[in-house]
Amino acid sequence: MTPTLLLGTEAGEGLGHIAPWYRFCEAAPEHGYAVHMAAPNVADLNQLIGERLPIGLWQSPRFHAENSIPPASSGAVKSWVELLASLGYAQPGRLQGAVKAWSSLLRHLKPHIVLADYAPALMLAARLHQLPMIEVGSGLCVPPLTCELPPFPGCALGSPDRTTAAANALCKAFNSCWTDQNLPTPLACLQDIGQWPAARVVVAPPELDPYGPRNDIQYVGLLQGLPSEKAMLDADNPAPRQARVIGYLKPTTPGLAALLSQLGTLNVDAQLYIPGAQALPKPTTGRVTVTRTPLNLAITLGSADIYLSNGGLHGVGQALQRGCWPIVVPEQAEQVATARNLVQRQWGSLWLPESTARNPANLAKLFAQRPRQSRWRERPDAENQLLRIIDRTLHTPAHVQPA
Repeated sequence: MTPTLLLGTEAGEGLGHIAPWYRFCEAAPEHGYAVHMAAPNVADLNQLIGERLPIGLWQSPRFHAENSIPPASSGAVKSWVELLASLGYAQPGRLQGAVKAWSSLLRHLKPHIVLADYAPALMLAARLHQLPMIEVGSGLCVPPLTCELPPFPGCALGSPDRTTAAANALCKAFNSCWTDQNLPTPLACLQDIGQWPAARVVVAPPELDPYGPRNDIQYVGLLQGLPSEKAMLDADNPAPRQARVIGYLKPTTPGLAALLSQLGTLNVDAQLYIPGAQALPKPTTGRVTVTRTPLNLAITLGSADIYLSNGGLHGVGQALQRGCWPIVVPEQAEQVATARNLVQRQWGSLWLPESTARNPANLAKLFAQRPRQSRWRERPDAENQLLRIIDRTLHTPAHVQPA
């Protein structure tokens, strides 16, 4: 019988929890696994992976903030528990609905193992069904689970009481899923969740873990994502224009219109992927091209010397591996942590609207051409390392414990 694995994410923003998994989904069948993948945006999932690889595609529950909180406001989230609470995970009704949806899928697929990439509700459902589970993701998406409830790196907790309240609310909501299933309450505190997975895996080198390096985490290196072969190119996805600055930015990026204007003033040759770009002001020069078609970084970073983004770990990691200089325009607290890590290592820069507006010389220096320099040596591929962890997990029944 072919063992089945389910890879699921509840992160509904952008491509950062979809595109990196292409080569893993390609390699897993070669290791004898049938692969299913679930994400909130099944259109992106199909376009990037499902159209080319024989995997099952499923819709995962979607969590999102009901109210957008500006990062600079006093209400901005400062920790992982506050982030989950702000997205609705601390609301028992919403969480129970998500767990029921995952449970229905688990009963249908009967996977032998579950991989949860930023998917707390999936972890709860897998625990309820007593399935082997691996928690996987970037360093920020596999946070430390300690009694101290640490803030995002570089952030000072605005209110310890607020953080404690968020953790308690999450614990209560998680426990309600067991009450709903007529099972004993399993969590004495939120940190108990760290005992559930057979392994907690960061798909990045230790240098890119803003919390780390940590001893209780397995690092497998950077997922390679989309292949660079010409087979990925077709009439709907032609070869991208080569440019010195390559970028992927959200349309909600703080100061985005000013950034486009500044790039135009510098006459920088740039190719930027911005979803929803039709609502943005047009760049002031033809050398700045804005597209709504995702860029294949494995191809476009080959000729670029600067990668401009909000700070998503996969794109930043791809840039560093290929010798490009990352410039981060953070939108969320966790992206500020990534920018902080890069600046401290002198591996990247930070763009803020107020800093470049006051001093145009700083802007020219920021986007000056830089020599290409890879930041770490070649390492064994992350996909095969992760598959070996899955193999070991499936051959260790002790990892499956009753809920």
